[in-house]
Amino acid sequence: AAPARVGPPVCVARGPRRAAGRRSVRGVRVECRNRILFRREEVDESDDGAESITLALGDSRSEHVRGVLKLTAGDSLRVGVVNGSPATAVVSTMDATSMTLTWRPGIETLDGDTARRSLTAPLVDVDLLLAMPRPKVMTRLWAPLASIGVRNVYLTNASRVERYYWDSKALDEAKVRAELTRGMEQSGDVRMPGVCVVRRFPAAVDAVREMTGARR
Repeated sequence: AAPARVGPPVCVARGPRRAAGRRSVRGVRVECRNRILFRREEVDESDDGAESITLALGDSRSEHVRGVLKLTAGDSLRVGVVNGSPATAVVSTMDATSMTLTWRPGIETLDGDTARRSLTAPLVDVDLLLAMPRPKVMTRLWAPLASIGVRNVYLTNASRVERYYWDSKALDEAKVRAELTRGMEQSGDVRMPGVCVVRRFPAAVDAVREMTGARR
């Protein structure tokens, strides 16, 4: 098949034994946004170079600004465009139904590590060649891989890889992008890892060489 492009690792520590009679909570997903990211097609550009976006009330990013950050008109927050530039945005307007964020690309006042996060910074020289794991595991991996700054992820076949893995939702392009974006928001980065899916192992090796410039 043709190649398809599309914070630190999570450490789980065993806590104290829960009291008798208390139920455990399963399936709770914690959203952590250290930078709110937008797709390029969502963003409006003005003639003077400023960029802006209007978020409706039901948008999860709008809910994060209102409910978690508890910002109001005039406050600032860290934003960015996927594969674009990090920036500090200002909540220019906010009412009961929507809010508008405005910023200038590359102008960041809330993050002292902006130089490392920009697209002009050197890439982290880490690529991952991975035999396709079980779909549930792969779904959980996308966000941490993006969060730790992996440059490219290559998925290929192996003897224990079941055929149905390749048809699972774990490789759905929209889902992959959403999970990668979630990991980027956790770490504060704007650069999305490259993803290459090649089922034949020799072809996967060739893809790694092509994308990394490695010699045969």
